Amino acid sequence: MPGQRYVLLDLLGAKQPWSPNTIRSRLALRFKGVDFDTKWLSYTEIKPLLSARGIPPVEGGVTGWTLPALELGEGEKTIMDSAAIRDFLEREVPEPAFNDDQDAEAKITAWNMTLRHLGLPRTARNILKPVDQGGYNHFESTRCKAFKTDSLDEYEKEHDNPEFWSTMREKLGPVVELLKAHEGPWFAAKPAYADIRLACVLAWTHQFEPQVDGSMFKRILAVDEVLPRFWNAAVDAWLGADGFPRV
Repeated sequence: MPGQRYVLLDLLGAKQPWSPNTIRSRLALRFKGVDFDTKWLSYTEIKPLLSARGIPPVEGGVTGWTLPALELGEGEKTIMDSAAIRDFLEREVPEPAFNDDQDAEAKITAWNMTLRHLGLPRTARNILKPVDQGGYNHFESTRCKAFKTDSLDEYEKEHDNPEFWSTMREKLGPVVELLKAHEGPWFAAKPAYADIRLACVLAWTHQFEPQVDGSMFKRILAVDEVLPRFWNAAVDAWLGADGFPRV
């Protein structure tokens, strides 16, 4: 790995990067100190490219082939999926270790699952549609099928209500408590993979709509003072390289 430069396949959009899944791998690479370049792809390019390389589809996935994917070099294999990339990096670069925190990661996942009700429609409308009509059409059709709805805009209207915001805060509460259990800004004394998981979800909310009063990102950070402190630490450590600002 020393001296080798990998290529991260990431998703095209009006703001880049925007996908929490691909940002997770971006931050994991930086965490490990691994240099990489980025190749931006439309959703319509993913299946032809990855299937041609002999990569099998994800079983039970929304789209079969997905990003991120990591090209290991000319003539070398390509690794698809953030979890597989994480495992590869941990094997190849043992230090610093990711130090998995299953409790924190489970709580982050539970909270993230609530965000998609508004986040996915806003991603389609604000990130994909302005610059990638084919990618937008793919995203809209596959997510509508997955959520059994005729339109992501209608899906958003159904869920943008006080109950959504109450549930969002409820699911975020355990994440906040874990952050506050230490002096911070991380979940433990040193940053770990759980911090990457939280940072990439916050980064997604930052990208999928303009940052004005009432935006999801601002409402999330207003829940507790530990969250802006965490965000700024993540910007300083990893996200700033992609142009994310401190608050």
